Amino acid sequence: MRKSIMLRNCGLILMVLCILWIPSRVSSSENKMTSIYDPRYIEQRFEDWLARYGREYENRDEWSLRFGIYQSNVHNRHTAKNIYEECENSTELPATVDWRKKGAVTPIKDQGRCVAAVEGINKIKTGKLVSLSEQELVDCDVSSDTQGCKVKISGYVAVPANNENRLQAAVAQQPVSVAIDAGGFEFQLYSSGIFSGSCGDQLNHGVAAVGYGESSGRKYWLVKNSWGSDWGESGYIRIKRGSGNKKGICGIAMEPSYPVK
Repeated sequence: MRKSIMLRNCGLILMVLCILWIPSRVSSSENKMTSIYDPRYIEQRFEDWLARYGREYENRDEWSLRFGIYQSNVHNRHTAKNIYEECENSTELPATVDWRKKGAVTPIKDQGRCVAAVEGINKIKTGKLVSLSEQELVDCDVSSDTQGCKVKISGYVAVPANNENRLQAAVAQQPVSVAIDAGGFEFQLYSSGIFSGSCGDQLNHGVAAVGYGESSGRKYWLVKNSWGSDWGESGYIRIKRGSGNKKGICGIAMEPSYPVK
């Protein structure tokens, strides 16, 4: 028998702890976070940029995709305000992303989901893949010189909710923390394939989107779970992407966020 759903659903609680913990890592000098981490500011900045350069898009989906790229570029690269801010390196997002292949994902853990995105951005920025634990986040003493924390980040960014295009743009840059509804039996008994089964949007479990792709014409999110490597596809699940539901399958697009370093 698996652990009770109550134990599994502690993921959401730990995700909240992560979010609460992250700002506590910021020193007094680092508290002067620029307004680029304010979603309202960055959207207004994008609109101003569009007006300045006379850019228009055919539909809202294209607007959302370009805004997601713009936001990720500003956060991750601190680019100047120029005509290239909306462009990903290759103009378009890559068709497939798998951060495991880039060495930015640690091995599957049992109840070890909260820090996956932090591990990923630390690898991308420092070249070092450090395995972390939730207990380390909770126990880390920021007021002493014990140096008990292996990794420091400067904050986190909330990806605009209920928009898989923006989530895709974020995942193209780095692993992203997402919350899902994992309470259904179909999800819990998942073994392989692209999951499009019955599940709701009562967010109760924290996981990490570590990539995306397409198989036989079906788009999916590559998600790292935390129920051990014997669950799903060696600890991972592929969740249908582009379901037509703005919240995404199991609510995957409702509350995504990623750390910045």
